[in-house]
Amino acid sequence: MQAIIILAGAAMTASGFMAWVTLPFAGSFVPVDALRDMLGPDAAWEIWAFALSFVVAGLVVVLAVTGRPAASGVAILAGAAPFALLAWVYTQADQRLAEVNLQIPGVSIQDMAQVWDAMGQYVQPGLWVYFGAAGLLILAGLFGRGRGAA
Repeated sequence: MQAIIILAGAAMTASGFMAWVTLPFAGSFVPVDALRDMLGPDAAWEIWAFALSFVVAGLVVVLAVTGRPAASGVAILAGAAPFALLAWVYTQADQRLAEVNLQIPGVSIQDMAQVWDAMGQYVQPGLWVYFGAAGLLILAGLFGRGRGAA
C-alpha cells in the first residue's frame, strides 16, 4: 500500500501543474497558474483549501517515503479533500441560487451524456489525475490502516 500512496500522492501533487480544462476562447486552466493570482489574504477559504489539497498530497508522499505510520491517515485526508470541496461548492451554489429563487436543474443520464459530448473534448488529463489519485489515496489509506502498515 505504501507504494500506491506514494504514487497517488505524487500524481495528485503533479496534477496541480497540469492542464485541467482547455477552452478555445479562454485558454487552459492550470491550477498552479490560477492559484498564483488568487491566493492572498482576502481569498476565500475554499481557494486556500484547494491549494492546500496539493500540499497535503505532497506531505503524504514525504510521510510514506519516510515510513511514518501517519501516512495512511493523511492519505485519507488528502484524498477526501477534493471530493469534500466539490460537494461543498455544489451545495453552496444550490443555496446561492435558491436565494434568488432559482435552483440547479435536475439532470438525467441522457442530459449528462449530452453535456459530456459537448464539453468532454475540453477536459484535460490534470482533472482526471487529481480526482483519480484522490480516490486511490482514500482506498490505499483505508486498506493500509486495516493492515496496520502505511
